[in-house]
Order: sequence, then structure tokens, then C-alpha cells
Amino acid sequence: MSLSIALATITAVTVGLGAQESPTAAPAGIDPARLSQIRSTMKGFVEAGKLQGSVALVAKRGVVVLHEAFGQDGDKPMRMDHILQVRSMTKMLTAAAIVMLAEDGGLLLSDPVEKHLPEFRGQMMIGALQSGETLELRPPSRAVTIRDLLTHTSGMRPDRSTLTARPEAPWEGGVRALQTLSAVVAYRAELPLEFEPGTRWAYSGVGFETLGRIIEVVSKQPYERFIDERIFKPLGMTDSFFFPPDEKRIRMGSMPLYPPGARFPGPGSGANSTARDVASFLQMMADGGTRGGRRLLSASSVREMTTIQTGTLETWRPGASWGLGVEVRPSSGMFGHGTWGGSYAWVDPSRQLVGVFLGVGGSAEVRDAFMAMVAAAVPNKR
Repeated sequence: MSLSIALATITAVTVGLGAQESPTAAPAGIDPARLSQIRSTMKGFVEAGKLQGSVALVAKRGVVVLHEAFGQDGDKPMRMDHILQVRSMTKMLTAAAIVMLAEDGGLLLSDPVEKHLPEFRGQMMIGALQSGETLELRPPSRAVTIRDLLTHTSGMRPDRSTLTARPEAPWEGGVRALQTLSAVVAYRAELPLEFEPGTRWAYSGVGFETLGRIIEVVSKQPYERFIDERIFKPLGMTDSFFFPPDEKRIRMGSMPLYPPGARFPGPGSGANSTARDVASFLQMMADGGTRGGRRLLSASSVREMTTIQTGTLETWRPGASWGLGVEVRPSSGMFGHGTWGGSYAWVDPSRQLVGVFLGVGGSAEVRDAFMAMVAAAVPNKR
């Protein structure tokens, strides 16, 4: 069948594990008129220049009730199977992989990072920033733990000239893609922490790169292979990968592609995927760690991942706290992750809903409008 969905009649499809979607009855508690309004509003954002293009998907109780593509990606029309860099949503995959290894008995979330990565032994912390680029360094009161990395409370931050005696930052940007994960993380280990572990919240892609390396060491296989074997394949995420295969590139639009010879998978931002594949991962989380009769995570692990772990620490915006690798909204119990550029993917337990909004050239304004319209169209648990 065609992947197109007639919103007026709410043709619903299951979020299946394979490449095909199969018809099923639309669940109760859906407002057809409001779903149709989402379509016209998103087209209006494109016409007004507030959004270049997007793919949106909404599922209630595992049944897709909206799957639409809007606008362009460069010179290509957006398609529902458009493959995009999902950027920071990658962190959810990395967090799930770490928790899987904890369930396997390979690590504890309370483990110091240095237990698995000896290069972090003796890591220092900035005590004071003197004039120019002179730093006063001292040992932190305790070592960074895996849990600190998962909650963005480690104190690990990107390499910046004011925070390192090596201002050349040799492995940043495009050059980093040519390095191994092992080499990049070893370099990061030489940089000082910005604050005492566990005392503050500061978003840290560096921390998730470090988690990716821990996955390699504990599993004894490359990070991207572990994610493929333990998450992508079991969930039928056939359009998800880190290094683009040639046959998929035609569906990748204008996003930056990895340079020839790229080796760095990017555990904090390197995954490529579709709205449908992202929804499959989130549906597994919404269903307590199971998908298609197969258990990937225990229900207790999913609860821990999606429960607030940062207490009263101030995060990047009011009303947002953090679990393990996911943002949590205390007011609603909603959890998920966004990206630079306004994309967002989330689970709303109160509505038994999964939502994915992958945008190109968008903004937080467009994202928030989409999420508000979805909440209005799927108003309750029925």
C-alpha cells in the first residue's frame, strides 16, 4: 500500500518492525479535524519561510495516525522515508545501549569512567581561570561516573581555547570524523572538568562520546556495530545507520555527508534515520522495553531512564529535567530528545502517544507549535 495517509479519514497503520506498514482500525480518542489542521498549519509554515521541510509522525498505542512530509530538503521534496541526521537524538540510542550492558552485567551506572577507560585516571578540574589562558587546576572531589555522563552532570565540556593548554583543538569539526572513537575520547580525557561531578547540569556531547567508547570496551566491538545488532536490527530500523551506505544516499537530501574515510560514528550526534525508525525506538520505550514480542530492556530500566535523575538542578530551560539520556517534563511525565534546528521526538504516557518531528531549516517555534497541535488532536488516554 502507499505510505500516504488520508488525514480526513484517518487511515491508521501500525508501527511495524519491517519496512511495510499494515492497515488497522484507528484508535479512539483522535480528533480528525485537528489532525487535518496540523497538515494545513505545517504547509503554512513552509510557505511563510519558517520551515524548509519536515517529516512528521504521530502514533497512539502503536498505531500511526499521522505520517506526512512537508516542504523541501535542499532541492529535493521531503518524503516520508526521507533519511535525516537525527543529531542529538543519537544520545537516546547510546543511553539505551549503556543500560543494556548494565543489564548484561558488564558495568554499573555507578562505575567511575576510569574503571573502563584508564586514560581518565587523574583527570583534573578547573579551579580558577587566571588572566589569558592560564588555568589553575585541581583534582575533583570524586571521579566522574557513568551516571554523571548519562545525566549531563559530569563537568565534561567541549574543547575550547579558554579551557585547554592545547588551543589548536586538532580533532574538532570535520577533521574529527577521520579519527577513531578511541582516539577522540583519549584526547578528551586530557581536558579538565569544568565543575565538580554531580553538582551542576551542563549539556555534554563529549560525555556521550565517552559513553560510546565505554560501549566499545565493555562489548568488545565497535560502537556502531553494537547499536546495529542490539537496537536497529531487533527494532526493524532498516533505514538507520552511522555511515551512509551508497544505496541510501539518494534519500538523504542536502544534509552534510561524512567525508571519505570517515571513522568517527558520533555517539552523541552521528545517527541517520527516518521518522518511522525513530518512532519504532520510542514505541519500544513506551511499551516498557518490548517491541514485536521481543524484550530489549527491562521495564524497570525504562522507568529509571525516564524518571528524573537530576533533582532540582537547573537545566537548559524551565520545566525540563533529565533522566538517563532523555529529557523529562515533570508536569506531564513526557520524555524524549530534541536536536539543534528544532526537531523533537517524544513519548507522552498520558496520551499513550509517540511523536516524531524531523525538521530541516526549522525552529523551536515550529516544533512547539507542532507538539501543541498533536496534544490537542490526541487529547486523552482512550
